[in-house]
Amino acid sequence: MKKLNRNQRKPSKIKKLAVAAIAATVVAFSPLKENIAHAQDATVPDPVEQTEPRPAEPAPRAEEPTEEEPQERTDVEPPRDLHLQLRPHIDAAEAEAEIDYSDRELSPFSTEVNISGRRRSISLDNAWDLGGNVYANEAGSAVFGTVMYSLRGSGSTPRPLDIRFDGGNIWFGPQAAPFARLMIRPSVNFWRFKLAYYGSVAALGNMPSVLYTSHSVGFGYSQPLGENARLRLGAVIGGALSYPKWDDIYLNLATGLSLEIHNFMIYGMPNFYFAAPDPIKTAYFGHYRPEFQSIEFGAQYRFLEDQYTARLFGEYGRINQRVGARITRTINFSDTVEGDVYVGGGATHWSEFLGGRWDPMVMVGLNIVFGGESFNSTNTFTYEHLQAGDIEFAETDFPTAENPGVYGFGRSGNPEIDAQVNLAKSRIRSAGSIQEFSTLYDGAPVNEVITTARFMGAFMQQVAYANGVQDALNNTDFLNPDVERISNATMSHMFGYLQRYTEFYSTHSSGTPLPEDLRNGVAVCAGIHHLMAEFMRANGVPTIVASINTPNGPHVVAIGMPDGETDLLDYGNLYRGPGDALDQTMRFYGRNRRAPTFQSQLFDEHGYAGTYVTSEGRLLHNAVGIDNRLILGLEFLGVR
Repeated sequence: MKKLNRNQRKPSKIKKLAVAAIAATVVAFSPLKENIAHAQDATVPDPVEQTEPRPAEPAPRAEEPTEEEPQERTDVEPPRDLHLQLRPHIDAAEAEAEIDYSDRELSPFSTEVNISGRRRSISLDNAWDLGGNVYANEAGSAVFGTVMYSLRGSGSTPRPLDIRFDGGNIWFGPQAAPFARLMIRPSVNFWRFKLAYYGSVAALGNMPSVLYTSHSVGFGYSQPLGENARLRLGAVIGGALSYPKWDDIYLNLATGLSLEIHNFMIYGMPNFYFAAPDPIKTAYFGHYRPEFQSIEFGAQYRFLEDQYTARLFGEYGRINQRVGARITRTINFSDTVEGDVYVGGGATHWSEFLGGRWDPMVMVGLNIVFGGESFNSTNTFTYEHLQAGDIEFAETDFPTAENPGVYGFGRSGNPEIDAQVNLAKSRIRSAGSIQEFSTLYDGAPVNEVITTARFMGAFMQQVAYANGVQDALNNTDFLNPDVERISNATMSHMFGYLQRYTEFYSTHSSGTPLPEDLRNGVAVCAGIHHLMAEFMRANGVPTIVASINTPNGPHVVAIGMPDGETDLLDYGNLYRGPGDALDQTMRFYGRNRRAPTFQSQLFDEHGYAGTYVTSEGRLLHNAVGIDNRLILGLEFLGVR
């Protein structure tokens, strides 16, 4: 074993996290004042005597509205609160016509509204916006500039089109990736409905792919409920596709609703990823279905004249749970400069099948917006720490030509490994099924179970890999019959293939041609590591099958988690990290191969277990991608 923790900087750990209780001051709202009737001037009575007094006729003044023809004042600014506005002196029919259906508060851009969702007090009438951005989390950081042009609607109509160009650099630890991105966002607002498209195309350097694209469509409905309430519903569906190595690929559906009454709001947001039911079926897209991922719920309150917003939230998910609180403050510095600042904290809890670890959570953000004569300037800084980001240590065991290890197939020259490999080959030929083969290792030491699994992976990589299927997938030939064939293979089928191959070469010379079905292969990486994982689980080693990235494209590995260690098996290769550290071991694997993993679909003994969005994935999508849940909250539900 050799340690490969060179150039792996270990960030300082957070010793304490104090989560302060937020005391929200409730401002008493004064009742609406009744309209004051306009005074009427009395006409001076005629001096001629009258037998009966006659009332004087009113003479309306030209500068005041009459009862028959009320006039709107034009010298005041329209209200910034775009909820339902009703004047007490008009009837219901006129009130219906005055509803602001566009719900302008839902603009996602900090140039349009402040962080509490209210329209800014400074003038921002320019079509151009120039600014800078910094985003950082436990995996790295991104620094980039932004130039944005907006076609602005008239009155309360939101912007129908935004065109944005970004340029900068992303650091995944020591790996730097310069980038340039073009993003467009056309939208249509009709009555209470809203439809928007989000498209992003980025060119990145020093990464497996060259182009990283993201595309999403959002749909929402905003229903006023009386004078100070609103119900909102929304859904955003979309994903990413990178080229030519497909290292960023997923499809996600975020849905939700919110109910806002005065300054208080509650919301819920279920989230889904499209996934296959087990690792073998991941090769064929026809097996993918939307699978529940998580649900976030929370309560939000604005107070002190909308200068502050406090939010409590919780998230229940398949692979982790989160609880936290966030408070924001909007500050008006001058007639042309306004800023927002927020801080938040909480904790992330990993599901028990991933170790049950608790990680502290910290969020800090700052926006500074300037409204100039010729252009606006929006500048943002965001830091998030949602989970552990360090790598305690990592050891590797990579067989080489001089020391082939399990790839020596019993002739490596290492007596201990050769004995275990030859025993495995003998048991493969004699066992009636994969289940019977697994029981033959009942009570075996963990290291022997791991070594046998590594041999199975190395053996299948050499003799059972369906190379034609992998070529078809790399060339986007997703409907190739062989792709569907191997996606429907079973573990019994794969184990039977190993038995036939082992038996064939025990009775034939090495130069004898293989039968056609043995030449075509039986699986790709997903099926091979699924078979390895089933063997390890049957012998007491909890194991996850996980999708991961390599310089050559998407890959699947098996990750065993015996007591005190995390063993990532890549066919016959081994990466060994600390206990309960699946995320850290995956990060080491990505840095070692210079191919970060952005989201990983995880499978346990029951099948699909959930999609893990890595720290690197949050970093990439905040810089050059699209976050469907963030869009849903900002643009359709009013979650700040």
